[in-house]
Amino acid sequence: MGRIRRKAPSPAMAVAVIALVFAVAGSAVAAVATVSVLSKKEKKQTRKIARDEINRAAPGLSVAKAASAESATNATNATNATNAQTATNATNAVQADNSTAVNGVGVEGVVYRQNDTTNNPQTIVNLGGLILTANCNGGNLNLNANTTVSNATLSSGAINTDSGQVSANNTIHLDDFDTTTGQGLLGAPHDNLVLNVQYTRPGSGLLTPPGAISAVLMVDNDGAPTCLVAGHVFESGGTLLP
Repeated sequence: MGRIRRKAPSPAMAVAVIALVFAVAGSAVAAVATVSVLSKKEKKQTRKIARDEINRAAPGLSVAKAASAESATNATNATNATNAQTATNATNAVQADNSTAVNGVGVEGVVYRQNDTTNNPQTIVNLGGLILTANCNGGNLNLNANTTVSNATLSSGAINTDSGQVSANNTIHLDDFDTTTGQGLLGAPHDNLVLNVQYTRPGSGLLTPPGAISAVLMVDNDGAPTCLVAGHVFESGGTLLP
């Protein structure tokens, strides 16, 4: 029996197939051939070979993997953004703590306005051992100081904003300000005054560390009646625990 001989592909067919294989593999060598040199039958065979090669290579060229890679990149970027935000928040928190530690000063605002002439004392300052109480009894403003720590010192002075002069009747000083001592801060007259109050307390352990209080207050008692005390109080030194 004679052997069945397969017809060898023409040179043009061989070149086209080789070029196609290189093209599927991603090489630029495919440019050496053009389809224009093939016969109609060879073009058909070439298209079939191309489909087979593309189908075989398709699993490794999955677009789904590319989408997954993009998603992973986005997830990484989102994580990095979150970490950056967390780091920023942490930095801000440290800066705020450092600011408090460096300054070591607590501040409180004071606003007392009363038109009622009844006897109704109100605490307007309770900071670091110093207590200030205001009362608009009968339309006349009273401002009293007390301390929760004995052996403290208390000083106050006032400037009359109308005359620009120090008001001697509104100036006091106590070297031994005790818990059993109450001290009035306002004499007469006590209208249109800038009152400066200084208070220091000694230290005697953890619960009573040494500290200082400074208050700058505007005092107005012009009748009608209107009793007004407004300003700020500052505490420095150790914080007094309750």
